This record gives sequence, structure tokens and C-alpha cells, in this order.
Amino acid sequence: MIPQYPKIRPLEIEDSIKITPYLKDYSPTICELNLANLIIWKKFDNYQITLINDNLCIKANSILDEHYFFEPVGKHKIEETIQICLKDSGEISRASEKLTGQLSHDKYSFKELRDQDDYIYLTTELAELKGKGFDGKRNHIKKFKKICPDCKFIPLSNKHEKEALELFEKWSSNKDSGPLSYDAQRKAIENAFKYYDQLGLLGGAFIIKGDFAGFILGSHLNDETATLHFSYGDKQYYGISQALLNSACETIFHNYRYVDLEQDLGIPGLRKSKLSYHPFKMEKKCEVKLKA
Repeated sequence: MIPQYPKIRPLEIEDSIKITPYLKDYSPTICELNLANLIIWKKFDNYQITLINDNLCIKANSILDEHYFFEPVGKHKIEETIQICLKDSGEISRASEKLTGQLSHDKYSFKELRDQDDYIYLTTELAELKGKGFDGKRNHIKKFKKICPDCKFIPLSNKHEKEALELFEKWSSNKDSGPLSYDAQRKAIENAFKYYDQLGLLGGAFIIKGDFAGFILGSHLNDETATLHFSYGDKQYYGISQALLNSACETIFHNYRYVDLEQDLGIPGLRKSKLSYHPFKMEKKCEVKLKA
């Protein structure tokens, strides 16, 4: 059972069944409240769960020394629930406009978190890549297909964990991401494959000349939106990153109107890349505190 506040405990994979109805009814708009993200990153952010006024409340106690609640997942006595969360942790972080639009600026202070904003795209646009704005992406994919004419995009499953981790190791060897980022990403990938079926993950992989050359992995956020968690490709194949996203939007994400490519975390190259795909909208997030 999920404890009633002030009792609180760590989130575990067994809680997936318990928290799914709350998430489904709430229909979250931010990637942090995606079930798979909560589970695969749970050790990094040390998520804890509790119920306040029959709302699911999730507290993060990350190894980066951040302590905050996410917005309450529910619709019952929200103002009172927020007050309890703020009294406990001092802030609600990554709050969506779905929540902040209900709150008074006289009582609360709001700090925009641009680095945490989600990039939301129309799935059909990323599948079709029509128009001058996507000339560069189409050219990358054309070159990729010319280099790899026999490439196959196959369904991903938990049986591909070994190949996926080997590819991640190869990819990360060319990145200066630091040990913390490397360890966190690797553990998250391991969790994703460990709980692949339980989390209902959606994935695909490129097989080139019999070799596992790239994979992409996402899952359900709400009835209209899929969230993309990971995308890694062997950089020896020019255009593989663009081809992976394009293939995923044509196939595994095609039933969703939108695809959420998550945050850029303030990383300049990542921000440039995400903007180059012309987001349909930005899902803005804020830090919420009580005014002094």
C-alpha cells in the first residue's frame, strides 16, 4: 500500500500497479510524471511516495542534494495538499502549467526552470519531415540510407539488453559527460531493460550487416503523448540519430499525436539539436514556493 502522509517510503517497481491509476486519471503533461521515468531513474533521484488527501505525492531526494516534491497527482483539496508539500520540503519543482495556472501569484512565488522545459513535437511532422525547415534532417537520413541500404528497423525487447549496453559504452566513450552522468544513464538503461515489459516500453533498433547499431526507447505519457527516454546510435554511421527518431515516429510512436523529447538540461548542443526539430510547443515548468 502507498502510505498516508506523514508516512513516506521509497518508490519500488511493485508500486507501478498502484500508481498507474493515479497517473492515468491525472493525465500528466511533463516527462517527470511518466511511469517509466519514475522507475528507471528512481535510484538516482531517490523517489519516495505518499498519499495526501488521496493525491499521489512524489518526493525527490536526488544525489545532487535536491529535495522537492513534484506537483500532486490528483484533484482533491489541491491547495491544502500543496501547502503540506511546501511545509515539508520548501518547494514544488518541475511544476507544470496545469498546476501553476490554478495558483495565486499573491500567495506563491514562481521561478521559471527553462533548462527543465519539455520539447513537444507533432509525431506526424517528425515522421514526414516535410518543408524547408527539415531539409537538413532529410539530407542526413538520405545519406544514412545510402550508406546502409540493408538497414533494418526491428522491434526492441528486453532480449537486447547486452547489445544496448555495449552500444552505450561505445557511445559514452566519445562523450565527456563525467562519472555521475555516465553511471546514472547506464543504471537507467539497465532498469529500462529489466522492467521492459512491466513498464510497457516502446522501442526499436537498427540492425546493420547483422550488427546492433542503434536503439531508441520511449513510453506512454498520456493518451496523446509518448515520451522518448533514450536514443543511441553508432556514430560511424552518418545520420543515424536522425534516422532513429524518424523511424520511431513512423512506427512505434505513430499512434500518439505528440512525442515529448524531454528537457535539454541547459546543455547548449542538446538545446540546439532539439530546437532544430521545430517543437510544436514547450511544456514549461516552474519552481513553486510560498511567498515570505
